[in-house]
Amino acid sequence: MKKNMKKKEEILQQLKNYIDFENSETLSWLHGLADDAFFHKTDGGYVGSILIYHQLTENLLVNLIEKSNLLIQTFIHPKQYPDIPQKEEGEKVFSYWLSKLKQHTIEFPEKGQIVQLSATINKIRNDFAHRISISDNIYNVEIQAQNCKNKFELLFKKWVKASKFFYNSFDDLYNEMK
Repeated sequence: MKKNMKKKEEILQQLKNYIDFENSETLSWLHGLADDAFFHKTDGGYVGSILIYHQLTENLLVNLIEKSNLLIQTFIHPKQYPDIPQKEEGEKVFSYWLSKLKQHTIEFPEKGQIVQLSATINKIRNDFAHRISISDNIYNVEIQAQNCKNKFELLFKKWVKASKFFYNSFDDLYNEMK
């Protein structure tokens, strides 16, 4: 019984933390950094923006997985839901998180589009990074960066909608569990 109460208190604290604060300062700073890099209108700025938008996308994927896992844990309490499994040796991090989001999370608003946009951003980054030494690739860096930026901006809007779903769910559950 004590173990269940302790777990309930942990869940309540996690719900409260998600309701009160999400690492928005870091996300905002990186988002601003990517935009600044893009608006410098230099090859280096375009390359930097592609890499930062890609990293931000990965962070958003992990964030949604964590939210989904917390929601599942809350629903099945007092049973224990396993923590996010770590990537297996040799797996690429981005594709690992994308796979986990697709296969191991609850359904939530915008999930399908988030998966699709994330895969597109990953493809843009991979196509660029793996072909950086090909001369045609460098000439297209502005186009690729613009495409990546557009996809990320749309992804970010979808992530905000999905996050609102989780926040509303967390708020309701927090109030029910208190």
